[in-house]
Amino acid sequence: MRAASWGLSAVVAVVGLALTAMACVNLSYPPGASRNADGGLVLHLPNGQRCNTASECQNGFCVDNVCCNEACAGKCFTCARADSPGFCSMAEKDTDRRNECDDLGPGQCSTDGVCDGQGNCETYAQGTVCKPALCDLAIVTPASRCDDKGTCVTPTKKESCSPFNCSGVTQMCLTSCEDSLSCVGANQCVNNTCGAKAFGTTCQAGTECASGFCVDGVCCTSDCTGGCRSCNIKDSVGICTAIPAGVAPKDASCPTMDASTCQQDGTCDGAGACRLFYPAGAVCGPASCSTATLHPASTCDGKGKCQTPAVVTCGSYTCGSTTACRTTCGGDADCASPSVCQLSTTTCGGLTAQFFRQTNLTDLAYTHTDPWINFNWGGGAPMGLNVDNFSIRWRGKITARFSDTYTFYSGSDDGERLYVNGQLLIDRYVRHASVPEDVSKTIALTAGQPTDIVFEYFENGGDANVYLSWQSAHEPKAVVPTSALSPQ
Repeated sequence: MRAASWGLSAVVAVVGLALTAMACVNLSYPPGASRNADGGLVLHLPNGQRCNTASECQNGFCVDNVCCNEACAGKCFTCARADSPGFCSMAEKDTDRRNECDDLGPGQCSTDGVCDGQGNCETYAQGTVCKPALCDLAIVTPASRCDDKGTCVTPTKKESCSPFNCSGVTQMCLTSCEDSLSCVGANQCVNNTCGAKAFGTTCQAGTECASGFCVDGVCCTSDCTGGCRSCNIKDSVGICTAIPAGVAPKDASCPTMDASTCQQDGTCDGAGACRLFYPAGAVCGPASCSTATLHPASTCDGKGKCQTPAVVTCGSYTCGSTTACRTTCGGDADCASPSVCQLSTTTCGGLTAQFFRQTNLTDLAYTHTDPWINFNWGGGAPMGLNVDNFSIRWRGKITARFSDTYTFYSGSDDGERLYVNGQLLIDRYVRHASVPEDVSKTIALTAGQPTDIVFEYFENGGDANVYLSWQSAHEPKAVVPTSALSPQ
């Protein structure tokens, strides 16, 4: 009984301690809340609720008087969008809650004082008038407008009011008159209409025109003397304007010299005078091509000198005409010796091939040009050699189309060696079959730069075949083409 009583007392004590501990926990203390200095409960507001200070918000950000998920400091961004309150988003178009966008006025074609809905201050729309129309001395300059790049653009085309004057109120041309002050020059106001023809109107005599000048068939602002000035130029009809550069004068006032001199070409210079020199690039000497050498056309330098360019070789081709090199071939005669024509690709090129009667590249039999290295003689041999125990050395230049790192591949029956730019890339000058093919070391080649190449091959017995291919990041794997080779 004593033991049992003690056990019950212990249980009671433990339960009492537990209840005491639970009494210290505020089970009603809401998440995200805190106590103020007086011990009062302060609730923190979730995103999207109205606020005055950051301390009121769970995330610690009160932006645009709304509890927000971040500081949202970007221009034309807000936390107070109706469709996403409490989350930093691009401000709605045509709003500016924080007065961040200045209205610089249409005259600058810059910001117009509101956001564009894309996170930026909106700019004045293309076509907005940035400078009003101006009428002065009976000439109207139309209103300037903002373009799509934020620039105020003034139209180049102007309008003549003659025989009427400008309206000081509308800055446009008057269309009727009350007195002679509404008319230009000697025109008089009769029955609300100014007499005499306006600038740019067709005429036959100056007496028809308000200005008293009929030039080049139109009423003009002045007598417009000089062969390189005209009153009848598009977009300036009725206003004396310089004839554009390279256009003949309206009379015979500009002398013409032969193009070979690069001197006066008989046209105007665009500033109201005769042009002194043929323009840069004008041909002053013809091109010519002979055998495989092209002499390009000579051209003027724009300062009165005839420049003769450097002679150009046709490379592996001959001249195709008296003024140009060939770019394709239909036979060996179209190629500059010793290049040959690969008819399947209509390209000139190849390598110099030496044919030897021994496998060690001795006892030379003959030499000619091969278009490429891609041969299968089967059980035979090249012309003039025994079917077994011969060798060949190909040599010349190889030119890559791309500046890349290249890998070469060869297969032969029996053995081969490859040198490019003096480097031994393939060294298998021993008897073997053509499969598997041999893969070279890599080598960097520069586009358009000819590089030395030597390929040596021997045949001991059985079938005879050999090929040489290449590949790079931009050059597909293929037999090295004739166009990339030139004999030596």
